[in-house]
Amino acid sequence: MMPTPTVYEEKVIQPIRVFTQIPLSIEVTSWGELTTLGPIVTALNAKIPDCQEKNCGFNKGFFASMNYPTIFDYEWWIDAATAGNWSKAEFDDGKILTASLIYSCYRVHGINVVGMPHLARVMQPTIRFYSVEARRNLSHIVRGIQGVAEQFPSFGKFVYTLPPDSNLELAFQLAGYTVTTDFTFRSSLDPSYDPWITMDQKVRYNIKSAYKRLQVIEHHDIERYINLSKSFIHSRALNDPTNYGALRRILNVSIARCKATILSAVDTMGDDVASAAVLMDDKYLYYWMNCRSPASNDGSANSLLIWTAMQRAKAMGLIFDIDGYSKMNTGLFLSRFGLLASRRSTISQVSNVAALRIAAISQMKNLVGDKFKQRLMSVQRALHR
Repeated sequence: MMPTPTVYEEKVIQPIRVFTQIPLSIEVTSWGELTTLGPIVTALNAKIPDCQEKNCGFNKGFFASMNYPTIFDYEWWIDAATAGNWSKAEFDDGKILTASLIYSCYRVHGINVVGMPHLARVMQPTIRFYSVEARRNLSHIVRGIQGVAEQFPSFGKFVYTLPPDSNLELAFQLAGYTVTTDFTFRSSLDPSYDPWITMDQKVRYNIKSAYKRLQVIEHHDIERYINLSKSFIHSRALNDPTNYGALRRILNVSIARCKATILSAVDTMGDDVASAAVLMDDKYLYYWMNCRSPASNDGSANSLLIWTAMQRAKAMGLIFDIDGYSKMNTGLFLSRFGLLASRRSTISQVSNVAALRIAAISQMKNLVGDKFKQRLMSVQRALHR
């Protein structure tokens, strides 16, 4: 049974208020001053019981690549994302290592896929060794990955995205997987790091300009966010692939554990111009989901929300992670915030039959073209008026 989420008051951030139970106000252009707030907020968060293994549902052990789990690795998060419909492949050679990998099964375009649950961004297998010497041997890590893969059900495609901190890319490649590199953007806890100085001048101007017209508030009204998201995607796409049932469950359980919140930039009428759902673990704050009002052309609202989330991460002693991007133009936009590029590798394996099907679907999309899609969207919008 999922815990009942706590009800919080809506907090107006003017110019910005850190979202904790203590009143901390931060000026829009401040960054270095936030360093002094880190220990205060960290101490506050230390009182939250979900940091303990019994509440997290995470079996602590030695990771072959990193020594802490991301929020997407916690079993309570995975339960919410999949409604409990997930599996764990486990391998034990009976000598020097054990390995496990959590996965979900679903179908995409008629292809059976084994991979991360919907809405998870990064995950990785857990590999434990019985000796330090064994851990240093790459071949043992490869064997652990292969042993886990032997437990998978039949699939057309396997896909997994590793955290930037992971160093399992080579092991996966040697185990027969394809490794491709994507990027995300992150902040740094280095005292000399100041994104307000290094960000693009136009982005700084947009953030300052947005403060004259908008307020940033924190709230936990999940349906409010979902309604904005639906209207946003409906205005831009023929269909909405978002699993809103999973989104509701994830936000409910994460908010109850103080691991998520929703930020909204509102205008003078109190209407949401843009909104973002952020997730937090013990090291990172993820800019997880975001949307904006289709009725607004105020692009600076997104810049304001990103900057607000960056400041919150700093105040909590966490690293801000923009959580990747899917389009080139989005990547260029995010690169202007003074954040640091971080590699994040996607691991995949595709059967010959699935590869042919994927190629055929891609060719069909190319034949249809963007102009035809735009015409269909125009018709769709006209029918819904």
